[in-house]
Amino acid sequence: MKLYDWKDSYNSHKIRAVAFETDQRIECIPMNMQTQDHKSAEHVARNPNGRVPVLSDGNFNLWESDAILCYVASKDTARRLLPTEPAKRAQVDQWLFWKSIHLAPAVGKIAYERFWKAKFNMGQPDETAVTAAMPEVEKFMTVLEGELAKNSFIAGDLSVADFSLATVFQTRKEIRFDLASYPNVAAWLGRIEARPSWQNSARW
Repeated sequence: MKLYDWKDSYNSHKIRAVAFETDQRIECIPMNMQTQDHKSAEHVARNPNGRVPVLSDGNFNLWESDAILCYVASKDTARRLLPTEPAKRAQVDQWLFWKSIHLAPAVGKIAYERFWKAKFNMGQPDETAVTAAMPEVEKFMTVLEGELAKNSFIAGDLSVADFSLATVFQTRKEIRFDLASYPNVAAWLGRIEARPSWQNSARW
């Protein structure tokens, strides 16, 4: 399997982590976003959206990071991170969709202002936009905090949903997103970030 990725991509990081966690090796092919590698005709043939990450497995190309995450986990014969029982699998999917639709876009508004603007020289952060985003962030963080009071991992056992959710918080220091009000989230995140697979994926 080959992963066309970018070293600063949260979405690539979680895929590499799941590969490590399930003892699978993926060949990582770095894409230079500054030189628009992801917009080349060759890459657009792999992903018509012109984005990363993209997984190539033989002649099969797959985009959308959580779909890639599930595909990689499904190739693990032990199915350590992706349950086969329908109700348990549905619970994992529930949290993947919730992250993509609710939590990630909300936190992403803060990350855009306080991190990505500086990284791509797009001007100063708009703190008014950050303030406006906070009620939505707090709403969804309260949901996550409550669920993690019940279990060590979001769907009961460690799953791809934990790795996907953890990427939302990768720039929490840079965007000054304090987790002090969410001790269950902070403890859960500590468990994920302490895993060798998570740490190794950052150095891949």
